[in-house]
Amino acid sequence: MAWQVPLLTLPKTRFLLMSATLGDTAFLRRELTKLTKRPTVTVASTDRPVPLKHEYSELPLAKTLESLVADGRAPVYVVHFTQLEAAQSAQDFTSINVATREEKAALADALVGFKFTSPYGPEIKKWLRHGIGLHHAGCCRSIAC
Repeated sequence: MAWQVPLLTLPKTRFLLMSATLGDTAFLRRELTKLTKRPTVTVASTDRPVPLKHEYSELPLAKTLESLVADGRAPVYVVHFTQLEAAQSAQDFTSINVATREEKAALADALVGFKFTSPYGPEIKKWLRHGIGLHHAGCCRSIAC
């Protein structure tokens, strides 16, 4: 519901990009067509550019991430159940080399002049420079390294 209301109230929407986790979008598609008086098309694919694998470890999370990165098994997507847990892990992960110096330099260059307006803005910018992205949706929060 949090994303449906704004999307359904954008009468001039021409393109809409969404996550793979939406499920059945028939209702949204019908409502957008009714609201905008334009045909709506769903583009769906089951192809995953990055294969999804699940991993269990009894090691601390930062150690597990470090091991996965060292084994060349990145990118890694970590799911948390609170924004605070995700932020704490993102901070912990800055001590791990999830990106090379060259990648970190390219990330820093890409972030020059970019302003983050969220309360976590300065922290998110710092984490991104390390190769750590933070995202939250619904009740779960995630980190990609």
